[in-house]
Amino acid sequence: MNTVKKTIKWETIGLSILTATFLGGLPVLAAENGSDTRILLTADRPVLQAGDRIAIDVLVADVEDLQTFQVILETDGGERGSLELEQIVIDASRPGYVFGPGSALEATNVKTREAGAVQLTGSVDVTEPALLATFLFRASRDAAGTFTVSLAGSEQTFLRNGGASAIECRTDATLGVTIVDRAKARRTDRK
Repeated sequence: MNTVKKTIKWETIGLSILTATFLGGLPVLAAENGSDTRILLTADRPVLQAGDRIAIDVLVADVEDLQTFQVILETDGGERGSLELEQIVIDASRPGYVFGPGSALEATNVKTREAGAVQLTGSVDVTEPALLATFLFRASRDAAGTFTVSLAGSEQTFLRNGGASAIECRTDATLGVTIVDRAKARRTDRK
């Protein structure tokens, strides 16, 4: 059997963090393969008013030997306006952070909507949902309707194990964020 050896420089968030060697082609995450490992999205609230801010946590669950992750969120929909990314936070001191404080190299880039980290001392096993990153969005002043927040495809959102191989996982999580007009919300409150 002929095996092609490829060296790939991992460019995460504009920073060269890791150079990994893979045998064969590029590994790809399976979005609909029935894998138990999954990436989840949760919001601090499901409904907000135009101009308000919302925090969306990206979590991982049921994964073994996790050493590296990269996530990118996309937004779509709404009747008008936009849901704009303002900040990405990887808070290693927050309880539930997947790698714990002081043991990983983290990087974020708001412009490209990326968050990523590499565990510096081995890998971790996670059964219950653990935090990867928090994305902070703000609804524009003219925003209304329901926006869909989802993970970018498997070439942009991925998990890697201690051997730098892809971890198969479900990346089909989506989250609906409903934005109501402030004037309409006040009229409804008065009724």
